[in-house]
Amino acid sequence: SLHAEMAAAAAAAASPAAASPASSAWERAAIVAGGFEVHAYSRAGVATAVLVQSTPPHPRLSLLFDVGHITDESLAASHVFVTHGHLDHIGGLVQHARAAAMSGHKPVYFVPHQIEEQVADLKRACEALDGGEKLHMNVQYMREGVKVSLGKGCHVEFVAMPHRVPSFGVVVSRVLNKGLKEEYRLLSTAEIAALAKSGVKMNNQVEEVAVAYSGDTTFEGIHARMDLFGQAKLLICEMTFFSDTPLDRAHSTAHMHMSEFAPHADSFRNQAVIFTHMSARYSAHQILRHAHAALPETFQRRCNFALAAFGCDDSEMMWALQCAHHMADPSARSEQVVVTWLQNRRKAAAVASKLRSRVEQRGQSFIAAVVLVQVAEDVVEAHVYGSLPASIEQQFQALQPSDSDAGESSKMEVIAGDGERQEDSHKCSRAEGRSSTSNNASNSQDSGSHADALRVWRVPANALMENFVFTPSETDYLSGT
Repeated sequence: SLHAEMAAAAAAAASPAAASPASSAWERAAIVAGGFEVHAYSRAGVATAVLVQSTPPHPRLSLLFDVGHITDESLAASHVFVTHGHLDHIGGLVQHARAAAMSGHKPVYFVPHQIEEQVADLKRACEALDGGEKLHMNVQYMREGVKVSLGKGCHVEFVAMPHRVPSFGVVVSRVLNKGLKEEYRLLSTAEIAALAKSGVKMNNQVEEVAVAYSGDTTFEGIHARMDLFGQAKLLICEMTFFSDTPLDRAHSTAHMHMSEFAPHADSFRNQAVIFTHMSARYSAHQILRHAHAALPETFQRRCNFALAAFGCDDSEMMWALQCAHHMADPSARSEQVVVTWLQNRRKAAAVASKLRSRVEQRGQSFIAAVVLVQVAEDVVEAHVYGSLPASIEQQFQALQPSDSDAGESSKMEVIAGDGERQEDSHKCSRAEGRSSTSNNASNSQDSGSHADALRVWRVPANALMENFVFTPSETDYLSGT
């Protein structure tokens, strides 16, 4: 349940030592977005490898895009896609194949057909270096427009992309079942089971572009295939250069530049975007500040940056801190709280805790942190830690359906930092999939002693944006200075 998830998150934030260091480090490094868990190590000219794994309820996928860097986890990938022959993308190919074989895995490797001979030469050279021991690799070749089945209703398509050497983007699509067809909806369970056993396809099926991976390319290359890259649920896109680098540098090296992407950002309809392949000339802080200054605020809520190769073990946390705003009720602009966005709720407690510590580092009194998570196209969860000013509390309450419209009510719960549930006599209404789990302002706990207490509202996304003012913060929450 939501409460159980939030209690666990709050307890984990309060007791970070409870998890094993290795496990928690791996979890922190993950970017969970668009229904996928992504582990990316990417730094232009050094190494790029992006492991993408599906999350429930979708069929299990474990795909590795480029192999300039390997980890134990990447060895279990069922398919490995090498987009082009530059060493920072292909350098770990043979090493990955050898280690995967030793681990009992047999991935399928895809490389551009133009470098078939070079890959064969590389394999032979490595075999000779290894004392002549043969390495068995299942290598297949990418060609423009070719589609390959991955099983479980998924297939992959290869798209030729402009770059200095032959390069391909990789697009993964899957077929989704969208409920029974009209003619089967009135059948009994036994009748449906019998038809299913006989092989009759009774579900409405829709194909969606699940993941699009750009490889190294130019903005023109991406923009020419917006039907794929602009519509994928998750877009993983290179972004090598930012505003302090001349645009000519991006053009001469056939790479992306933020100044070309940013004006078109809102035309990308992806649920989530992860940028990779940033130039080694930047630090993690510089990347986030350049991006924050260039990208539209509406786009910032659904993008992130792969910063593991820049010494950052939690890219989601850093981007959330960079994007922190103040939130106010239009009728009381001075009563502000710190607010930021996440693409999933699992790190809400940790982000709120970090925002609180940054406030207190300045000797300021912590009021509240609100972490906003868009859980559906038209629904936002507001995770509130601390005590909201009365005007903001009342405004949230006003966004809830009235008792007369709710139909069903239940007692509300507050989840404290220690994971304990606390009942509140205020009623929680549910209607049209929205629920309130908030305390009334008069019952709020003292902000200093209960700043980790969690309350959650589910509110219409449009109403949230219409009823509150979000103002850029003059405080640098990213660096804490």
